[in-house]
Amino acid sequence: MKNKIYFITILILSILHIYLYINFSSKILVLIALGLVLMCFVGLFFNKLLFQKIINSISPFVIFMGIGMAFYGISKMVARPKNQPIFNEPTAVYFEKTDFKTALIKAKTSKKLIFIDFYTTWCGPCVAFKKTILADEEVAKVLNEKYINLAIDCEKGEGTEIANQYSIKFYPTLLLIDSDGKIIKKLSENESPSKQSFLESI
Repeated sequence: MKNKIYFITILILSILHIYLYINFSSKILVLIALGLVLMCFVGLFFNKLLFQKIINSISPFVIFMGIGMAFYGISKMVARPKNQPIFNEPTAVYFEKTDFKTALIKAKTSKKLIFIDFYTTWCGPCVAFKKTILADEEVAKVLNEKYINLAIDCEKGEGTEIANQYSIKFYPTLLLIDSDGKIIKKLSENESPSKQSFLESI
């Protein structure tokens, strides 16, 4: 009975931590979640005796830590203003408010390339990229001076069509394209790059 309670508790905490990771992009949260899930699968599919030993030795500590991190994530959710979407974070980079075709015309007129940030609102690394790299003044200076910048939600409006056009499968995907829409360079895919590597790539 004790093992079943621990098992259910660990499973619930794992799901909660993955949800919090999606919203807040905390690598600590997802590492804890993966560790908890691994414990469950070891006990369920491979070695029940080993699982019981783990339960008897470190499970109370792991569960206590998991509950603590879960409360931390929930407190961040509660503290966020209700009218503020999860992805609605400030950025120092100026993004065009026009449609894709208008941005291409502007790029051709100004003789600049277009930087595109393909994102989804549920993507943890997308949020991290916006909260850190795109909020950095040094990064913003380079992007604002050298490029026409577009942020495209791949699940909304024309963003769905554009994402399909460029075969976007992972988020965030960061591209440089020319005024004809041709890909010049893929900067990053499926991760938030570090500031240094991002600056070097642009």
